[in-house]
Amino acid sequence: MSAPSSRTVALADLSATEALAARLAGLAKPGDSILLEGDLGAGKTAFARAFLRAASGDPVLEVPSPTFTLVQTYETKIGPVFHYDLWRLDGSDSLAELDWDDARDGIVLVEWPDRLGPLRPADALVIAFRLGEGEAREATLTGWAERVGPVVAMSPGPSGRPSPSSPSWQPPALSPSGQSAPSSPLGRSAPPSPLGRSAPPSPSWPGVSRPSTPRRRSADGRDTPGHDDKDEAGHADGHPNT
Repeated sequence: MSAPSSRTVALADLSATEALAARLAGLAKPGDSILLEGDLGAGKTAFARAFLRAASGDPVLEVPSPTFTLVQTYETKIGPVFHYDLWRLDGSDSLAELDWDDARDGIVLVEWPDRLGPLRPADALVIAFRLGEGEAREATLTGWAERVGPVVAMSPGPSGRPSPSSPSWQPPALSPSGQSAPSSPLGRSAPPSPLGRSAPPSPSWPGVSRPSTPRRRSADGRDTPGHDDKDEAGHADGHPNT
């Protein structure tokens, strides 16, 4: 059996990382596994946050890092998504306490997947992040050959925008602050108000209510409130692209 093909994408800044995550969220389906590899600060958590916001249809969804709770679960428009951070996991045997078997029926995002051991899914999409200059990152995607090809062809430029040859529809790119670009539901500019001021932009995802606070599960199996133990954005080291 041949090894899965790999494709590398240059990510010029945080917006490019978020745009890649949003496109992949549009392709993911229940039963999928996405394994995020890379050093501290390489972009794993930033990718997971943008993926979950796109999957939920909420550009300001709070996505704290599950470093201490190990897993957080989100109900999204594409099904339940389980966000794992296995940095502190003692061994793959402990995954039984973290709903791993049930999670595999949904979509799993796993940071530090080397802790999975023999439970590592063979059909997963593996994204290996490498640090560049400043906010620049490089991501190598291995697996999902048929699905990843078009995504790589739509690889974002320095501002997170695709090349002119990209298809007309794509998930909206998020700014570093987590806000979506202002637009009307039909993609037209909002008309000016009677007083000459620009009317406020329409929501990027009309009709979608914000999901409830994500359920957090500790290693002993108890649900805990959605409180982030890190800084407000859930960064491990204060860098926006952790």
